[in-house]
Amino acid sequence: MAVILNKSISVFILAAISLTVSHQTVVHYTTDFNDVKVYTADEIEISLDVQVQYRQNQWEDIIVDPRENPNLYQQIVNFTVVNALKGTGGLFQLIDYFQQRDVVEASFRDAIDLRFTGVCCGIGCINKNGECRQGCKPRDTCTTFDKGIYTLLDKFSLVDVHVPESIRRRIQQLLETEIIASTD
Repeated sequence: MAVILNKSISVFILAAISLTVSHQTVVHYTTDFNDVKVYTADEIEISLDVQVQYRQNQWEDIIVDPRENPNLYQQIVNFTVVNALKGTGGLFQLIDYFQQRDVVEASFRDAIDLRFTGVCCGIGCINKNGECRQGCKPRDTCTTFDKGIYTLLDKFSLVDVHVPESIRRRIQQLLETEIIASTD
């Protein structure tokens, strides 16, 4: 049984095949991190729920190819994200997580991005007009370690901040006391 395709469909199929062959498929990953314990600047242990969307940097000679060894790649990404959260979490006091949430979230995003991409300037970065990350290292002087984990951060979301119940009760008592004092 023969299948006959008209000329325009054949051309479209050949174009699609050549595009598939000439370009690598970029796989985007989304990982949820739940109940990551961090200490605040005021030494209170809280837990965070975050979501990270990322992809492999296609322009670098990668050390661990996620297509060949997905478990190892995921372990490296997980360690890197948790390390960035723990390292950055202590820069903020508990109240900042609620009153300056956007600043806290941006700091987490920047810390993860720096660990993912490393300290090297981007490919083709000339460092004029703020095109490059401030203080980045010229690529021709970078070591493999300087290039991070060859991963690009697409999106970061601070989903939730969990405060221990004892701290939550104490804050509520302080707020009630403050409300009573202000009405007197």
